[in-house]
Amino acid sequence: MFEDISHFLARQAAAVADPPAAAPADLPQWTDLAGYEALIERIEREGLNRIAGDFLEIGCFLGGGTAKLAKIAASAGKRVFVIDLFDPSFDVTANLSGERMADLYHRFLGGLTQEEVFRRVTAPWAHAIQVIRQDSMKVQFPAEFKLAFAFVDGNHDPAWVSSDFELVWRHLVPGGWAGFHDYRGDLPDVTAALDRKLAQHENEIGRVETVPGRWMLLVEKRRL
Repeated sequence: MFEDISHFLARQAAAVADPPAAAPADLPQWTDLAGYEALIERIEREGLNRIAGDFLEIGCFLGGGTAKLAKIAASAGKRVFVIDLFDPSFDVTANLSGERMADLYHRFLGGLTQEEVFRRVTAPWAHAIQVIRQDSMKVQFPAEFKLAFAFVDGNHDPAWVSSDFELVWRHLVPGGWAGFHDYRGDLPDVTAALDRKLAQHENEIGRVETVPGRWMLLVEKRRL
């Protein structure tokens, strides 16, 4: 995934050099490379905006996906919790070194930081977004914290993938869904880690689906 992002950033240098002060109705493609429309479709199809629990995102890239989640969350009186260190060099599992990725971000975001672009892109829905600037492996939510939906695209080291799965699963309500990026893509260790978690929680899982062409794994927590 990271090699692809680096090429994409290079191709989009001119567009990224002048990010909008506030996100337009149709967010630029370069702010959401995962394709959150598939996630929004799932939220609406399963009525996740109408059940108990907020939304969670681990790894927000430049905020385009966050904005799409926040828009639907805000309309339902929910919040989107975002866990991200805003440090492109933190994930060293990519084909491209973390330091090189950080350099690409700096060069192709017009001198702005990842967080600055994120804040601009998500500005119209900032009231529905709570950012937790912390290593996801260290985040702890209260036992009563509930999630209706979560999407994970954070640190791709298998240790973090496994930890992020457990963090999400612990707070996901029955009937809620969790999505995980880079499944069956070009990061086989991510796929292997997620497969282990699927096997470990087999008895707690309702449905398991993938989104062709988007490297997404979608998992429903079994209803009581």
